[in-house]
Amino acid sequence: MEEVTVFLSGAQIFETSAGQIPAGESFIVIKGLSPYVDEKSIQVKGKGDFVIQAVNKRIDYLSGQKVNEEVKALEEQINRIDQAQEETTIRLEVLAQQENLLSANKSIGEAKMA
Repeated sequence: MEEVTVFLSGAQIFETSAGQIPAGESFIVIKGLSPYVDEKSIQVKGKGDFVIQAVNKRIDYLSGQKVNEEVKALEEQINRIDQAQEETTIRLEVLAQQENLLSANKSIGEAKMA
């Protein structure tokens, strides 16, 4: 990458690559791009005696997307927090039921004494 400009609703990335392309029809595949890249914003230029006929964006659904280790760690942390929140909610429900039971027993005891 040569240059990156970040906007409020996106970014602009300039990247350069070099290589030899044999004579004839060739297909060049660039892997690892974000699936959120706007296809209309992709521009390809080159130097030499050739013609770029088409530029297409395709998502490769067959190869699994590599998830960054940091993203994995954050997803695991979110799962642990969700699980702890669910356990806390269940505990609160149990405590509320115990409180209702004790209140009902207290009411029965007071009714017998009266």
